[in-house]
Amino acid sequence: MLADLALMDGLHGRIVDLAARNRLPAMYDWRAYVDAGGLISYGVNLVERSRRAAVVESEHMLPACLLQEVHMTLPTTTLYTPEDLLTLPDYGRFELLDGHFVERKMGVQSSYAATNVLILVGHFVRSNNLGLVFQADCGYQIFAEDPGRVRFADASFIRRGRLPEDRPPQGHCRLAPDLVIEAVSPHDTASELEAKIAQWLSAGVQLVWVLYPDTHRIQVHRADGTVTKLQADDQLSGEQVVPGFQCQITEVFQGL
Repeated sequence: MLADLALMDGLHGRIVDLAARNRLPAMYDWRAYVDAGGLISYGVNLVERSRRAAVVESEHMLPACLLQEVHMTLPTTTLYTPEDLLTLPDYGRFELLDGHFVERKMGVQSSYAATNVLILVGHFVRSNNLGLVFQADCGYQIFAEDPGRVRFADASFIRRGRLPEDRPPQGHCRLAPDLVIEAVSPHDTASELEAKIAQWLSAGVQLVWVLYPDTHRIQVHRADGTVTKLQADDQLSGEQVVPGFQCQITEVFQGL
């Protein structure tokens, strides 16, 4: 699928999302579509090409005393900050990775399964005064290897006594949750999912539940590196992280 830049400027994200949702094989003519989430393009990065052309031209035309000033004023790729992310009107739709806004991959079934778990865990936590449960629009800025990274879970839990006065913080949460729930959507890749799980665990998360709505299975990843794969007839446990919580896997995917 080819898209004319003059007609489609500003619509890159919508075009990429439309192709993905309809499972259309897509190759784009400009790098802007790859930056918006597209798989591949055969074109160039127009901003970078213009920058390099300006450098070459300046080196031939300008005296040496002005070259340094030219290099300093040339446009560069915009890198965003966690504070920039907070200003977005649709906060929670994008994560901040390597200074770039990356749209989260979502699906109806994954949202439904995550909501089921959120209700089950949330009711248990509230009834037993165990802590706070957060839904999918809670951003976490907790990654030591990249302090500017902000990631979102589909649901999460922080046990009582860890947050000041047990109240939700302003802005992004700077404290690693005890439990993270991730529901796999149709457009998640294995490498992206593995990387995100590893980042959660390295940041201090004790338990990661990964829900697979299409197969009605759950993987449990622990801080010690162990992994348990659960099927429909198994039981999901909060272990030491949400002590006392248990539910059948069928409850998580009920209705799917």
